[in-house]
Parts: sequence; structure tokens; C-alpha cells
Amino acid sequence: MTASRSTEHPRTRDDFWIPLLVAVHVAVAVTIILVGTSQLYGGEGIRRYHQVAQQPGIPYRDFAVEYAPLDVLVVKATATGNLTDAYRRVVALALVADIGCATLVFQGWGRRVATYFLAVMTPLLPLAYLGLDLIWVGVSMGAFFFIRRGRPRAGGALLAVATLARVWPASMAPALLIKGRWASARIFLAISSVGVLTWFAIGATGPQQVVTFRGATGWEIESTVGSLYWTLSGHVPQLQQGAPRLGVIMPWERFMLALLLLGTLFLVWRRSRHWGGDPAGVPALVCVATLLVVSPIFGLGYSLWLTPWLAIAWSEQRSRRFAILGTGVVIITGCLAVLYVTVSADAIVKGLLLVRSSLSIAIVATWFWATQANEATPDIALRSSAQVSAPEDVA
Repeated sequence: MTASRSTEHPRTRDDFWIPLLVAVHVAVAVTIILVGTSQLYGGEGIRRYHQVAQQPGIPYRDFAVEYAPLDVLVVKATATGNLTDAYRRVVALALVADIGCATLVFQGWGRRVATYFLAVMTPLLPLAYLGLDLIWVGVSMGAFFFIRRGRPRAGGALLAVATLARVWPASMAPALLIKGRWASARIFLAISSVGVLTWFAIGATGPQQVVTFRGATGWEIESTVGSLYWTLSGHVPQLQQGAPRLGVIMPWERFMLALLLLGTLFLVWRRSRHWGGDPAGVPALVCVATLLVVSPIFGLGYSLWLTPWLAIAWSEQRSRRFAILGTGVVIITGCLAVLYVTVSADAIVKGLLLVRSSLSIAIVATWFWATQANEATPDIALRSSAQVSAPEDVA
């Protein structure tokens, strides 16, 4: 009887917290729609959506756009009509994507992971509901959900779809190769390749427009390099392509960042082969954190890309330190969002940005430190992985 009671208590708590957190998420969305619509609170990104949706011609060819092809399709379908209606539709769609993502986490990883996901998303809600990122977070989450359910090809296809919408999900491709899931990787590469070739056919400079954020040349002040540059130089940021930036990114610097990203992702895949945890947990979290660290732009809303993976990592005892670091990034981002709309305090903002960048770097650095032993004793690690992992796809 004692054992039975001990297993019932967590379920009872989670049954209470999940509806409460869902109610909070809905309340925030409704508040943004009812209160924010009159002044389009935080609607700069939605204004850009509306501009793209109303722009005549073919994206990438007739006008520059910073969104990948599938994201453009959603923007054109959502941000039509007048700006106020577009604002309401974006917020409502983001709420649906948020609840949908939580449902996937619940169905795939259980109550506790879903509870933590909803909780850790809460500080980001005023940011998350003002854009379409949550749609593609949910699609990426769906990729790992299908892989977990023994449908690797569907998982690889969904990750490719997400990549053709936001590019960043491509950073998680190494997680597809963990534990022999080659079928996922093959379908991902096939769909991604066809999509990218079609993209080039539509507009040869399309990928460049997205990667450079419509030709922006400076370091965004919230990025790892940009925050350090801003703190040390004392220069005043200039608004460029919708974001405050400093300096000029040289072509060789972009090349080195891309090389650093690809090299780190390769090493993550190599180390992940001996990782005993869920590929959708720490490995996916480290992949996304690596991208955020090396990216010339790290907008506040980008932090929500970390949330599903750190929630899964929280459920694994050995992975909890990574979840704590990721949660720190999320909380600091929420604090920055509050500062931006309340007081002007550059010194505090600079300090918080540096801490946020340090925590993001720590996620990656801690991964390499934690997996050193696995590299040294791969046979033991692989046996441990086989004991705790879901059935593998070896197709």
C-alpha cells in the first residue's frame, strides 16, 4: 500500500499542475489579444509578417525576405487582411501550437515532462505568442515523437519540414543518427535536398537572404559575440533589418562560425552514440544551444527553441544539470523582456546578456566534459544505453 501511495502522489500533483499551467498559457494569450491589440504590444515582428503577406511578387526573387519557404507560406496565410486581425491570428495560432507541443510532450514523454515544459515556457509566453516559432518547435517535437513511437521515416520527414521553415531544426539532425536511426536520416536528407534545390530555383539568393537576415552585416547585440562586443566597445547599437547591431561581420568570420558549428555538431553526434539518455533530451538540447552560441543573432524569442529538449532532459537524473542551465537561459530571457519594456538600464541588460551567453556555452562545454568517460569506455556506455533507450531503428 505504501508503494501504491508513493506512485499516486506525483500523478495527482501533475494532474493539478497541468490544467493550471494550461489555464495560465491561455490567459496570457487572451490578455495579449484583448489588451495588446489596441496598441499592437510587441507587434514589430507581426508588422513584418503583415508586410511580407501584403508584398506583391515572388519572395526571394522579387523582394528579399528573411523567412524560409514554408514559414513564408504560413505567414502569407496568417498575416492577411488588416494588421489588427493579423495580430490576433498570430497570437491565436501561437497558442494552438503551444498547447499542441505540450500535448506531444505529454503523449510521448509523460505528465512530468509535460508539466515541466509548460512551466519553463511560462516566462517566455509574452514573446512566444508574438511570432510563429512555436509552430516549428512543435513540428520538430513531432519528429522525435514519431521516432520514439517507432516511425523513423515520419520523424525524419517532419524534421525536414521544420528545417525548410526555420533552418535551425537542421542543427538537430545529428540526433537522428543516434542509435542507428539511419532511416530517419535518409528521409531527412532526401526531403531537405529537394526542398533546398526548389528554394534555389525560386530565388537563387533565397538561402543567403535567410542566413544573413536580409543582408544584415552587424552582430546583433543579444548574440554571444554581439553582447561581448557591446560590453567591451561601448559603441551605440544601430537598428539594422529590425534588430540592434554593432560592427561588421566579415566573410571569413561567417565561414569560421559555420565551421565551428558543423565541427561541434559532428562531435555531438560522435559522443551521442555512447550517451545513455534520450536523443530528444540532452543531445537535441546541445545541438540547438550550439547553434545559438555561434549565431550572429540570438533574439529573445529564440530561447523558446530550447524548451522541449530541456524538459525531456529534466526527466533524466544524469541530464538534470543541462536542464538547469537551459532553464537559466529561459529565466534570464524573461527578465530581459521585462527590462526592455519597463526601465532603460543598459548596464543590467549587458550583464544579463553575458550571463545568458555564458549559460548557453556552458550547456555545450558541460556536454563535452560529461561525455569524456563515455569516449574512453564506449562498450560500457553502449550497454547502459541499451538498457534505458526505446527500441532502435536499424533500417
